[in-house]
Amino acid sequence: MAKRGGESTGRQTRRGPLASRSALRTLLSLAFAVTGVIFAVGLILPGRGALADVLRDVLAPWFGAGRWLVPVLLISFAVWIERRSASASRVPLRIALSLLALVGLLALVEIVFPTHGGRIGSIAGGGAASLLTGIGAFAAWIGILIAIGLILAESTVRRLFATLFAGAKVGAEVIGDGVEKLAAERERIMQEREAARAAEEARARDEAARQPVIAIAPPEIALEPPAAVETFAETEAASVRAGSPARGSGSGSADGSAAAGTKTRPDGAVSWGLPSTSLLDAPGKSVSPNASIHQANAAIIVQKLRDLGIEITSVTANPGPVVTQYELTPAP
Repeated sequence: MAKRGGESTGRQTRRGPLASRSALRTLLSLAFAVTGVIFAVGLILPGRGALADVLRDVLAPWFGAGRWLVPVLLISFAVWIERRSASASRVPLRIALSLLALVGLLALVEIVFPTHGGRIGSIAGGGAASLLTGIGAFAAWIGILIAIGLILAESTVRRLFATLFAGAKVGAEVIGDGVEKLAAERERIMQEREAARAAEEARARDEAARQPVIAIAPPEIALEPPAAVETFAETEAASVRAGSPARGSGSGSADGSAAAGTKTRPDGAVSWGLPSTSLLDAPGKSVSPNASIHQANAAIIVQKLRDLGIEITSVTANPGPVVTQYELTPAP
């Protein structure tokens, strides 16, 4: 009796499992998700964390250019395990087929872009290409991927292609709508630019029409009548009639030079010829022939008056020998 009692006591003290199947599934899903996040951080931010760099350096060479798909696949696999693994059938087979599909993708990358498929792609794609040539290996892996998709989707080839074509149709419609929107936006931008250019040209024409007319009158140069010219013989005869000694008669040369500016009439009267009034002009004060100087001065005057709120319609410059007169016509 004592022995049976001891056995029953041992059976009662036996403990169950530490965690349920759902808890284990959640822990496995969490492990895949955390690994995917750490691997993504190592790829995006190299040198920021030792563990992320180690994980990147270990896994990246195996996947080559497909290393950017690894974090996405790990996180997606974690979500699938958490949400679908309990109700899905043949879970190990699905996991194996998913891994084989990843290998097939890396093999296709290695066949199309050599040295970019990583170690896995080099083994799978390079080995198949050495046996079947590049085109044959590509076709073989495409067929394998289609078969894996059919098994995972539990569908037929016809239904699979119908799904693919439906997705392609939706994608084409989305792309077409985007292209139409871009074309409409480009047309709108071109119309706005044309309208802005037309408005700018109209504003420039209006501004040019509002500019005052600057007219510069040419300088008036008074022509002096030619002075009376007397020949040397007439002057000499007049001097002799006035009682002056003839040239070379022995008188001083000062009297001859003094009589050169005089004129003796037949009746005996003497007149003097005065020099021209142009001798009274200041030297270096002649009228400037450069009209651009007067235009610049007129523009300065117009701008100063415009700053004071006075609009000028025309400016006329009258250059003179000393100063320039500007006649302004205000706007009505």
